[in-house]
Amino acid sequence: FSIVKKCQHNGSGEKVAVKFINSRLMSAVAAEEEFTMLLSLQHIHLPSVIDIYATPTTHAIVTEM
Repeated sequence: FSIVKKCQHNGSGEKVAVKFINSRLMSAVAAEEEFTMLLSLQHIHLPSVIDIYATPTTHAIVTEM
């Protein structure tokens, strides 16, 4: 369903993990539900969720590394 890549913000240099989800395989509603579920999880061993982005072909969930 998805691919996770290590990315770096151009301005701040912050390293993040981005989960890229194909829009044909998962609806925008399902991606938003996953994002909301990840936001509700808080544990010292789990990375925090930063943001979600969408393009016509991909949903991207950004988390801390």
